Amino acid sequence: MVDQYQKQLETFLTTIDRELEAFPPAKELEKATGVKKSYFAIGGAAFVAILIFFNIAGQLLSNLVGFLYPAWASFVAMETASTSDDKQWLTYWIVFAIFNLAEHFNDFLLYWIPFYFFFKTIFAVWLYLPQSRGAEVLYTKFVKPTLSPYIAKGQSHPAQAKGAQSSVASDVANGLKKD
Repeated sequence: MVDQYQKQLETFLTTIDRELEAFPPAKELEKATGVKKSYFAIGGAAFVAILIFFNIAGQLLSNLVGFLYPAWASFVAMETASTSDDKQWLTYWIVFAIFNLAEHFNDFLLYWIPFYFFFKTIFAVWLYLPQSRGAEVLYTKFVKPTLSPYIAKGQSHPAQAKGAQSSVASDVANGLKKD
């Protein structure tokens, strides 16, 4: 049983090393120190997780996790011919933007949630990991059904969408006035 876990761990580390081959600084660091790239990656991730967990620059680090890798992956997606990854990252940015907007208006409540930034970081990673496709799940279940009624059939030009934007804005304003 231990051998099975050891093989899985070795496979995991090999996968990380293979993925890090695309980053020249990681290769240079491995060459200079003799320590595997995967060890640096796992150690760095653990260090950041501990800082976020104990809220040492938790908000900053959590936002960096939510912005840096997705921004890089979005740039790479825009530079490739395939459009499937474009859709994944557009979906991520829509869901992440809505989440951050909601967070901004509720920060006085979120302050009281223990380990909030740790959970936010896990949530952001869940949103963008291709294995979970969390952003796609939330977009399909919540965002699309909520916003679709505001898009008229056949609207494809930004000038045509102006009416839909005004409708959404007035509905939101009316909703705020009722409260």
